[in-house]
Amino acid sequence: MYSGFITWLECILNKTSLKERAEVITLCWAIWRNRNDIAWNQRFSSVNKTVAAAKQCLTQWSIAQSRSSTTLLQPIFEGDGDFIWVNPQPNSVKVSVDAAVFEDKDAAGLGLVARDADGMLLQVKSIVWPVRSGFNDRQDLDSTDQDC
Repeated sequence: MYSGFITWLECILNKTSLKERAEVITLCWAIWRNRNDIAWNQRFSSVNKTVAAAKQCLTQWSIAQSRSSTTLLQPIFEGDGDFIWVNPQPNSVKVSVDAAVFEDKDAAGLGLVARDADGMLLQVKSIVWPVRSGFNDRQDLDSTDQDC
């Protein structure tokens, strides 16, 4: 039995192939994104649309990594700025987030960029933390902050 999400995720990541890990992480991201769409935008998506969005995102990411082709620059949903950045509403801030795992360096990273309604850069932040294979220790998730 799993005691929580982190325990479940550790188990999955330790028992699956790289391709399966990418699918699990992308699906977790899509579920989290769907949850945020409900909370912040009152936009509801079906399970099928959430899974399809995850698959499309992973496919486009895989194509971009291969460098042998160009990515499809189309949003999943009309008005969605996931692939083509659009300015936020007036008097608001949009924070774009990206994350990566650097297997060759046993590290993971997260980057954030905040822009106002005019597209002006407000804040940039990156966080990198060491990750030992297997995520055996809670301290693997400790992070070091680094301002850009």
